[in-house]
Amino acid sequence: MATEIADGRAHADRAAGTPVEASVNAKLTELTDQLELIAHEQSWVEEDIRLELAQLTIADAETESVDAQNRAQDWLDDEWRNQ
Repeated sequence: MATEIADGRAHADRAAGTPVEASVNAKLTELTDQLELIAHEQSWVEEDIRLELAQLTIADAETESVDAQNRAQDWLDDEWRNQ
């Protein structure tokens, strides 16, 4: 690993100030911009997932509430019929 790093630094030193360095730097900038865009989009996706989960939780709670109301109404109806 240390050899690869040293080789990379030696190559970078030889390319310094050349069109190769400019090309590599331009590509690195492009890749960095793409990574930043991906990270930004990932945060939007994570937020969408959090919102979707919150909506599902609310929907589940509403369903449980309606079910409980229906059970209560059924019980009241049975009580009224049995009087």
